[in-house]
Amino acid sequence: MGKSGSKVLQQEEQQKLIEKFVTENAYFQGNEDLQEEFCKEAYNKAYLILSTSDNIQKAENFVSKIVNTTMISILKQKQRYKKAEVTASKEDTSPAEEKVSFSEGDRVIKYDFPDPVDTTEDIEIKRELLQNITDTVCIIHKEIPSKLLYDIFYLRYLKKKTQNEISKELNIPQGEVCKRLLHLSKLISAYLYKR
Repeated sequence: MGKSGSKVLQQEEQQKLIEKFVTENAYFQGNEDLQEEFCKEAYNKAYLILSTSDNIQKAENFVSKIVNTTMISILKQKQRYKKAEVTASKEDTSPAEEKVSFSEGDRVIKYDFPDPVDTTEDIEIKRELLQNITDTVCIIHKEIPSKLLYDIFYLRYLKKKTQNEISKELNIPQGEVCKRLLHLSKLISAYLYKR
């Protein structure tokens, strides 16, 4: 099987993983009609981590968090988000778990979730991945400094500024900021994937 064939298989495996996390997520029930949108948006956001990780299992913890925040974001946009009530009970909850209840009319749906505390290995993987991404952004910036990719990356991911704020600060149209962020993520992925 050629390189492109294995890449297609890898993408299929990644998409199945995203779909699994979406369908197992507490916010999925009652929002099944949004499954395709949840999966597509989560895959776009998790693509960089999935593509740069040599072990898909190690990336799963991060991907599940991305799926959760993506689903919440989409539900908020569609004004369908219902805030979860978190309650701890000594009898039926271990210290590393919490019970989440959703009220829908007179129905109450309860889910038990383990506490998603990062292990030392997860923290180390995350730190290494972030360092690789940052180093790559610096290299890309040196190659095409006129695009201000480092500045956009710094403002967006380290200073947590919105695209609108970045647009005003760098005097670049917001659409261009969005285009450059997408371009940067593709460049990072391509650079890290070939290493």
